[in-house]
Amino acid sequence: MVLLLGQNDVSHGDPMRKNAFTNAQGRNRFERGQFYFSRARSAALGLGARFNWHLHEVPGAGHQNSEMAASAAEIMAN
Repeated sequence: MVLLLGQNDVSHGDPMRKNAFTNAQGRNRFERGQFYFSRARSAALGLGARFNWHLHEVPGAGHQNSEMAASAAEIMAN
C-alpha cells in the first residue's frame, strides 16, 4: 500500500468537512493523510500485524491528479 500525499494539498476551505472529529484529524488533506497513515501504523503494531504501507509525499502537488500522476507512475514502475 502506498499513500500519496501532495505537500501543497493544504486548503481547508470547502468541501472539507469541519467539525470537532474531523478537525482532530488535521486542518487539511495533507495533515489528515499523515494522521491516517499514523493511525494505520499504530493499529497494525497494536495487533502485532505486519505494516507494509509506505507514505510518499509529492512536493509541489496539491489536490490535482495531474500533479500526482508522475509520482504515482514512478512508484508503480518500481
